[in-house]
Amino acid sequence: IRDICIYGATLAAAVELNGVSNCLIQGNDCGVSSTRKNAYGILVSSGDRNVIRENFADSNTTAGISLWETSGNRIELNYLARNANGLLVVQAGSANLITFNLILNNTDGGSGVGLGFGADTAQNVASGNVIEQNDVGVDLDGMAGGILAANRVRDNGVGLHIPVYAAANSIFRNDFGNPLNIDSVAVGYNLGSSAPLFYLYQSRYSKGFFGNFYSDYTGGDADGDGIGDTPYGTVAYQDNQPLMNPASSYSMY
Repeated sequence: IRDICIYGATLAAAVELNGVSNCLIQGNDCGVSSTRKNAYGILVSSGDRNVIRENFADSNTTAGISLWETSGNRIELNYLARNANGLLVVQAGSANLITFNLILNNTDGGSGVGLGFGADTAQNVASGNVIEQNDVGVDLDGMAGGILAANRVRDNGVGLHIPVYAAANSIFRNDFGNPLNIDSVAVGYNLGSSAPLFYLYQSRYSKGFFGNFYSDYTGGDADGDGIGDTPYGTVAYQDNQPLMNPASSYSMY
């Protein structure tokens, strides 16, 4: 399904894949303005291994893109703006790859989510996305065993929401610059890579566990390895290896 402008599905989706696999949805306009919109821009339910690429979804009343009980999809290079929610992975969605999307200004009366993961979602990977000016940048909700890495999460009301029942995920090399970077109702939730990483910082090679950059981190770096000497966080969450500079200052190997 390519290069079509679709709007007016105010109770449904502009494009819906239901129980099908190996489809390509590319280059479509799935909602374009406040008067030319849908409930969902793109909705994928069941099935697997679909590619959703380079689509534009604007002003949809539920979500720009939503994945339901579907796995192994590639969601890449989409522009999702001014929807109630940007991109939602819900109801047991797993092993989806979400890369290089622009997820901007998705608001819903203070609760709009840029990138959200629902109940029983697992092992999804989100990397290289720009997530800005949403009510909530990223909502982990029910995801377990996932990877959130190298995303730009800035100028959202809340950068990352961690629910009380949050399972372990690998969250590292993200740039957080929000009025409230982390909103956690969990206790002792750990942020950072799950394994040591090899990196170059200011002409020096190092290997170690790797955290995230936070705009309000005030710690020092006595040994000059680019990792803060003191953890970032509270009793609700903690990053033991916060970055001293934005992630672009570190080359990964």
